[in-house]
Amino acid sequence: MRTPAGGFAFTLAALVALTGTAAAGEVFVSVGSPPYSFDPKAAEVLYRGDVVIWTWASDQHTVTSGTNGSVAGNGIFNSNPAGGTRNTGTIFAWKTDREGAIQYYSAGTDFSLHNMKGTISVPGAGPPVADFRINEVRFDGVGSNFVEIANLGDAEGDLREFRLGINGGAPFTPWTTSTPLLPGAAVVVPEPAGLANQGSAALYAPFLAGSLPGTGGAADTTMIVDYVEWGPSGGQPLEDAAIRIIFPTQIWFAGEFAPQAAAGHSIVRCGTLNDYGSAAWEESRTPTPGQSNDCVSPARRMTWGRLKIQYR
Repeated sequence: MRTPAGGFAFTLAALVALTGTAAAGEVFVSVGSPPYSFDPKAAEVLYRGDVVIWTWASDQHTVTSGTNGSVAGNGIFNSNPAGGTRNTGTIFAWKTDREGAIQYYSAGTDFSLHNMKGTISVPGAGPPVADFRINEVRFDGVGSNFVEIANLGDAEGDLREFRLGINGGAPFTPWTTSTPLLPGAAVVVPEPAGLANQGSAALYAPFLAGSLPGTGGAADTTMIVDYVEWGPSGGQPLEDAAIRIIFPTQIWFAGEFAPQAAAGHSIVRCGTLNDYGSAAWEESRTPTPGQSNDCVSPARRMTWGRLKIQYR
């Protein structure tokens, strides 16, 4: 996994600004490089809804919002709410949801001995943003296989230059021209190469050359924004990368997998916007490419308390 090589970098992801819509951006912060420091200590985003991405360059640090140095912080974001630190290679992301100067620190001795603190500055309330997710996958090889991407956000966005990776392969760009997507709308990528009964799919934000200091590869796993894996067990391609990404809910969990769909079926996202991991996925008897998912009568029973809706 490639990580930011010190310094501050900012990139506007190619959610191209359309009339009445917002551009989505990412700000990258190094954790522990230079030693016992956030770099940059003070970062700023353009809009509320932009994403701050921290990457651990050394071991035993936290990213905890607040000012008092406690393990719990003030509850806005926390890289490990259960307590304890995270180590080199971890990626933690927070999608900004408020304005102002949000202060944070690394808890424990980093705070008391090293004064390891940072600030994220968010301007006044910005417009709503798009939120692209993997929404349905058919991979049985019996019918027309596909991966469906839906906009689960509140604003129209553009999929241009977003990328899709299948079974850990190099991500490709199905959307090389403007592909606007209204809230609740979906697009289908038919028959992507490598799709099989066991594997994974990863959605990557656009990569702009130079957006990560010292890097130039288009497959940087820090840019994964959604992930699903299926098969008889966990450990499918890119699982290790996905379990390190937190928004602040963990994007995937070790050893988990979506239902193994029977021939003629598909797997569909049936959780809420903030659900990640296998709990958000069900097996559907009727594939519905480009249409609303069948989350009312999935092939296996919903667990108690799970919402039977596709969107928020």
